[in-house]
Amino acid sequence: MGPGSSELRVWSSSVPVLSTFPSGTRVWAQVSAELYCGGQTAPTLCFQTNVSVEVTVSYSDKKVFLHGKPLQILVLRAELPTQNQQLNVDTQEFIREAVEKIGIPHVLSVLSVEFTRLLDKQGTHLFDIFNPEVLHRDGYVVVQMDFGFPHHLLVDFLKKTLQ
Repeated sequence: MGPGSSELRVWSSSVPVLSTFPSGTRVWAQVSAELYCGGQTAPTLCFQTNVSVEVTVSYSDKKVFLHGKPLQILVLRAELPTQNQQLNVDTQEFIREAVEKIGIPHVLSVLSVEFTRLLDKQGTHLFDIFNPEVLHRDGYVVVQMDFGFPHHLLVDFLKKTLQ
């Protein structure tokens, strides 16, 4: 990190809890973050939040998309450690809004790419998937879809089978 740059380090400070409901999968986690500014070795800002998000899934163009609706973002702690100072309610509201509008969408975007990568490793990208639906139920999720078998794989399979 250079002298004029900033770095935000974010991690889950608890094991996330997932629960499925007809409206989506609810994810709860406690998140901690430290903001480093201007090449400093000590964090300029530290905060901890409880975050609860309802996540739904869609699949299009051979990619997974996660959509999140924040249910609760509670700032537990926010401080300027170099000044030994707790932050006021207005600053905590700013942190809450930043988590909602920047943090959650970023995490879902990264997870969407990783879920797509995982499905590709399983060969999903070889098939044409039509009308995919992820149906959330109380306690479980159903994935429903139609798929087309790739023509070249079908031809290879038939050639080998008929020989």
